[in-house]
Amino acid sequence: MRIGEVAEQTGLRIRNIRFYEKKGLIEPDREQDSKYRDYTEEDIRRLKEIILYRKMGFSIEQIHQVLTKKQSVQEVLKQQVIDLEQKQRDIQGAIDLCEKIIDDGCYENFDVERYLSYVKEEETKGKTFAKVDDLLVDFAE
Repeated sequence: MRIGEVAEQTGLRIRNIRFYEKKGLIEPDREQDSKYRDYTEEDIRRLKEIILYRKMGFSIEQIHQVLTKKQSVQEVLKQQVIDLEQKQRDIQGAIDLCEKIIDDGCYENFDVERYLSYVKEEETKGKTFAKVDDLLVDFAE
């Protein structure tokens, strides 16, 4: 089966299929004469599995670990729930901070020190916010 047909059946773009191949998540056969990729039903099943994992927020590395049996699906799922719950708490902290600034009516030239103190105080109470190191990585990328 050609890549266009696979894209139709999976809903993926051709470039995504090639990306997953480049990352070693699928390995379609190559036709001897033309070197065209020849996808099988197993390749389609695997791509659908990859789609499902991506919908759960798995990284390419996590998917690779599962597909190569270096980690069990159960292990990765459990860790993913922990990671997503932490992100959810961080997002809620960010929402609360935004709402505080909105409620205070401080849209421009607000007192940065006041709001950093608020964040620090809320963190001592157990609330979480995005880690600055994480934000720096996002900025660098």
